[in-house]
Amino acid sequence: MAIDPRPWMIDVSEHQGPNVDFAQAYAEDYHGAIVKMTEGVGYIDPHGVRNLRRALAEMDVVGCYHFLWGGMSPVRQVNHFLAQISEVVNPERVLLFVDVEISNNMSPAQHPTFDDVFLFLHTLEDALPGKKLGIYSGYYWRENMSNPDISRLELQRNPIIWDAHYFSTGVDYGSVLYEQVPDSYWENPAYGGERADILQFADTGRLRQFPNGIDVNATRGTMEDLKRWAAAP
Repeated sequence: MAIDPRPWMIDVSEHQGPNVDFAQAYAEDYHGAIVKMTEGVGYIDPHGVRNLRRALAEMDVVGCYHFLWGGMSPVRQVNHFLAQISEVVNPERVLLFVDVEISNNMSPAQHPTFDDVFLFLHTLEDALPGKKLGIYSGYYWRENMSNPDISRLELQRNPIIWDAHYFSTGVDYGSVLYEQVPDSYWENPAYGGERADILQFADTGRLRQFPNGIDVNATRGTMEDLKRWAAAP
């Protein structure tokens, strides 16, 4: 069964600079945005608060993500994440994701483990009881972490699965790049035995403001699904 990829979403971080034009992105049919806020226990995306505030003013649904580091207290990382979001909005009113991957700045001892994810999400769940949380990952979960089942996280609610799986490397409009995603993708597990709710299908989606490309995402659910997940439980 073909999936109509609506709503489209973008995700942004420090790499897009301080002046992301969310109104223009909305006009180009991207009606949701996920904003990077923090990493580890100390790093703050320099544009996170500004991006979050502006995204909330222009987009139908907004999320925030934290880049998880191993070798650091998950409890402190959760507190760091929530503190930044709280400068703008009640964290219960946005989508919340933990970003589980690695960067070139990490040593092997700093690569996140399943236990790090478990503790981070349970701490976040304790802080926001009933909130449906999300996980962003992809190859790292499937390959480096040996693809552990999401059920092993033992969360109160099954998490939102946001999968990074690129089907095209060319720069083009998201609707064109999305044509490379087979319909069968949505019917198979993305990682951890779960199907994707959100698919980051390219990092080269052309927008008017970003002619060289930006991360673009399609969703399996509807806008109402996303709004319900973002709402306070």
